[in-house]
Amino acid sequence: MNEWMEGYTSDIEYPASYYRELDPNYLNFCAILAGVEPIATTEAFNYCELGCGQGLGVLVLAANYPHGEFYAVDYNPSHIAQVRAIAKEAKLDNVYFFEKSFQEMLDEPSFLPEIDFMVFHGIYTWVNDLNRNNLIELCKRNVRAGGLVYNSYNAKSGWLAGEPIQKLIWGLAKEYQGNSLKKMEKVVATLDGLKNIKQGYFKEYANSIKKRLDKMKTANKNYIVHEYLHEDWKAFYFPEVCEAMEKAKLNYLCLANPAEAFSEDLYPKELTQQLEMIEDLSNRELIKDLTFNTNFRKDIYTRGRRRGWGKEEKAAWLLKQEWILIKRTEISVFEFNLSTGKAKGNELVYRPIINALQSAILSTEQLLELININISSITQALILLYSTGVIGIYKKNESSSKAVNLNKMIVKNAFNDSGFKHIVLPNANTAISFDLVGLTFLNGFYQGYEKSKDLVDYVHKALTARKLYILKDGKQLEAEAMRSQLYQIEIEWRKNTLPVLQETGALAES
Repeated sequence: MNEWMEGYTSDIEYPASYYRELDPNYLNFCAILAGVEPIATTEAFNYCELGCGQGLGVLVLAANYPHGEFYAVDYNPSHIAQVRAIAKEAKLDNVYFFEKSFQEMLDEPSFLPEIDFMVFHGIYTWVNDLNRNNLIELCKRNVRAGGLVYNSYNAKSGWLAGEPIQKLIWGLAKEYQGNSLKKMEKVVATLDGLKNIKQGYFKEYANSIKKRLDKMKTANKNYIVHEYLHEDWKAFYFPEVCEAMEKAKLNYLCLANPAEAFSEDLYPKELTQQLEMIEDLSNRELIKDLTFNTNFRKDIYTRGRRRGWGKEEKAAWLLKQEWILIKRTEISVFEFNLSTGKAKGNELVYRPIINALQSAILSTEQLLELININISSITQALILLYSTGVIGIYKKNESSSKAVNLNKMIVKNAFNDSGFKHIVLPNANTAISFDLVGLTFLNGFYQGYEKSKDLVDYVHKALTARKLYILKDGKQLEAEAMRSQLYQIEIEWRKNTLPVLQETGALAES
């Protein structure tokens, strides 16, 4: 391990990721539902991610929000060197990447301007106590009054069985040679044997241990290293984090999931009765976490409360929002993941909304005119569909060339194993994930192969030249069988993906 990383694993890069929860307008959406005026993103604002990893998320945001100035910090020089090169090639001039520790940032009082959105995803769990305090101090010093802060971390309520496993993984890893990936492979093999012990902890938590082991074997290996292999790893109860955040004058606002605005309607009657008798916010949140075995919390805090929005202001805002369909594949069941578990949407409400958005971008007000459904049901459906990424909020981006430049660079390097697999949708302020075949289709389209035969020929040649083949029913397809399957994929891509890319500005001329 590198000493300069202060107990944080650094020899294996964190996988490139984009998280919607870190998006300014997604955070604004949650804040609005919680009754707080949003931060304007159509004029100048400042955004900072602490612990940005490979920086894909910040690149997406810089491309989507031309009025914002984006600051991203990571302590791993490999991450910063690579993402700076990508930002330069994509001609993104409103994003700045820094290789610094949190302490080094604090040692330079003028390093950051006042920040409107400060985010840190997961690292509160992974760093040591000193750096957790540094995170809080940076928020205290740099977050603007009225600013929003996002902090996500492993919740102890859902890690009661997993925490001993993490400690064991860290201890076992020190016994093995090689880089962190090699060590993790050996640790998983050891845990496979330990799970056969039928006494004590291994007996009581057998199902939980099995689930975690299964995930370790199938999930992204780099991610698993970063999830478990940290010396100072720590899960937290909500009151502990809330108390620490209060030192920076940060008050808890809500969870970073718009769907949670409706979760209370699904609480067990017994829980609702008990919560009504408890005034303290921290105690209420802890009881909910313990009730639902919350594994990972995504919290939004505000530094001083912005002007409050009542029901009338929220309703007026929702009525004028325009919605665009992002996921056009057939949805058989409308099911949503809430803290309470899975919730099922009414087909008679959700299906007409999807059908209407298949043919046009529509505002809430227009949907109400088209569909005979009451405003309460339709707004709830829209919020839940938005929270799962089925639909997005449409806003014409006049600077979509930045997004297109980034997209072209991502598809051009699709075979380089960079891990960058998200395509920016500037008119929806979001990004969607593609597989390698989808990225290759898009690269061909960017290069002018718009006719079906030309596009399929391009993708077929690009894949076979690298000895990459498509699997169908577990069998590898080659020659004409692969070409035939690519035609089927192209038909689906042209029907469900291409219209989204066109409407969201992802194909606009740079």
